[in-house]
Amino acid sequence: MSSYSFQYIIFSNCGDSRAVLSRGGRPVLVTQDHKPSNPPERERIQAAGGSVMMQRVNGSLAVSRALGDFEYKNVDGKGPTEQLVSPEPGEEGATMTFRATKDFRPRPGRKLVIANSGLLHKFPFLRWRGEDA
Repeated sequence: MSSYSFQYIIFSNCGDSRAVLSRGGRPVLVTQDHKPSNPPERERIQAAGGSVMMQRVNGSLAVSRALGDFEYKNVDGKGPTEQLVSPEPGEEGATMTFRATKDFRPRPGRKLVIANSGLLHKFPFLRWRGEDA
């Protein structure tokens, strides 16, 4: 998700979706993946009765936050954000806010890329080429 005002650009992600900005022709990753091996994520997963094996939720799912994956969201007595996999964008670092300085204000030729890793793997031509955006 991305939102823009004249003062701020706000990014929030869930799972392995990511946003990349260009600053001076260099890519700036502005979101972080939600990995089950991250300590706060691991704690939530274990509190819901799950485990992290091979850096995956119950040895299967590679992300700890997602909008789908409902089979990981059915622990009785736990709210939506307390499940094995949470639908919430996340804790610190998952939502980034940038001041919309002249470097980030929209103008012709600037690009904002929001994609999940699967899309970038499937369509290599979408990968960052270093052009100024």
